[in-house]
Amino acid sequence: QQSVSKLWVAMTALDAADKGRIKMSERVTLTASDLTVFHQPIAAAILGGKKYTTSLDDLMVKAITTSANTANDTVMR
Repeated sequence: QQSVSKLWVAMTALDAADKGRIKMSERVTLTASDLTVFHQPIAAAILGGKKYTTSLDDLMVKAITTSANTANDTVMR
């Protein structure tokens, strides 16, 4: 489910942005408590008590291009 959800999460996020419900440039901060299961390429930026601040559009790109599950889950929320 993790891998196949990335397309529909991206489509839903872009639709919400087109309708003005969200801004893809919105900044979000992730911590270790945001990490989800399986493939986590952004974990290195978060682990050790660090915070990782980025935009929704950057997370969407990471979800699709590096299969980052935490990025996908954050965009979905």
